[in-house]
Amino acid sequence: MAIFTSNRLDQGSPNYIGQVTPISQMNRYHRPPPMVKLPTFNINYYYSFGLRYHSFYPWHAGGDYKHLITEQDDHILQAVLEFNKYDLYTKSAAVPDIEELWPYYERLIDKYIPGELEW
Repeated sequence: MAIFTSNRLDQGSPNYIGQVTPISQMNRYHRPPPMVKLPTFNINYYYSFGLRYHSFYPWHAGGDYKHLITEQDDHILQAVLEFNKYDLYTKSAAVPDIEELWPYYERLIDKYIPGELEW
């Protein structure tokens, strides 16, 4: 019998989030962007969580599931919140000027993902 309450998602599941808990399982089918698979891709492990969980708005924007998180999850949440400071498409109703932004992001790509990308 499955239990669906705010504290447990199903019978036998732990009461925390972490790498083997509801948040990580929510994202288990997540596929990283193609450039993540390139051997030259370089990102800090801590900040990789920003990529993985930035779309999980109920957790990091709505404050849901906080009663299920562990200390490790709180560190992940902080990484996601840091990542979201630079998430352009959710920060303004105005459409960004691509031509103006292009040089900035081109420098970041050259720095962190050098070489040719395979799209």
